Amino acid sequence: MSVEIFEIDGSIVRPVKDILLLYPFNEIWNRDETKHKSIAINELAYIYYLVSPKKTNPYSGYSNEIKGRKIIEGLWRDNKEKWKPDDLVKEAIAIYAKWLEEAAPSMRYYNAVKSGVEQTINFFENIDFNERTDKGLPVYKISEVIPALKSANEVLKSMTDLQERVEQEVYESSKTKAGKEINLFER
Repeated sequence: MSVEIFEIDGSIVRPVKDILLLYPFNEIWNRDETKHKSIAINELAYIYYLVSPKKTNPYSGYSNEIKGRKIIEGLWRDNKEKWKPDDLVKEAIAIYAKWLEEAAPSMRYYNAVKSGVEQTINFFENIDFNERTDKGLPVYKISEVIPALKSANEVLKSMTDLQERVEQEVYESSKTKAGKEINLFER
């Protein structure tokens, strides 16, 4: 299954035709009555940016807690307070995430690793070496934290390698043996 939502033709960005045949993406498209379908394009972009692990996704590095807000700020600058993902958009997000997990078996693992890295970052940001137990002993010992900090580069490199593997699996899942892209209904 092709897992792309958009295609780019010169300077024109539009949804791939296969996505507009499928619920709930077709409903998102059809309910937009604006001349250039700008609301639907923004909603599809929101779905893509929220879920896509691609390095070309400018929001892929954000934590899950703030990613949605940052995407809304980028897509709806003037209306960022008004727009919220409705049930149809949330359903499309779940479906797109499921497609990516099915297209790339390592996607679930990548998401778990990314969540773990985010938790580790939060841990390091909140370490207080002056914090003490009831007995006056340090809660965090520098000698225990330093090895974890030293391995951070290896963890990030592994995460980058895993992200590249996910991208390759997603890309490869939309190709045939002859290297030609196949559409959703040919699988």
